[in-house]
Amino acid sequence: MIHELRQYVAVPGKGALLLKRFRKDTFSLFQNLSINMTQFWTASDDPDVMYYIVEWSDREAMEQAWLAFRDDPEWQVIKDNAEQDGPLVQSIESTPLDPLKL
Repeated sequence: MIHELRQYVAVPGKGALLLKRFRKDTFSLFQNLSINMTQFWTASDDPDVMYYIVEWSDREAMEQAWLAFRDDPEWQVIKDNAEQDGPLVQSIESTPLDPLKL
């Protein structure tokens, strides 16, 4: 099993709108696509920065799930509706994390 740390930086001032999209639509779509998000945070000093952890069986499962998500017709509608006044996300960073044996 691996985990993936994802960082989203919202367009300045649009963090609240991005969080609203996650709460209203993205979380349930993740569930439908078996994307198991285990934790979710905002940065203490910047509400336009969000982090979350996703749990995967392996890297292939991670890659396939993100491809399915990006190509999902429901996601396309959600994204288009939320971004009628411009993009919400400035950047996304993905960091796969392998467990260490201590």
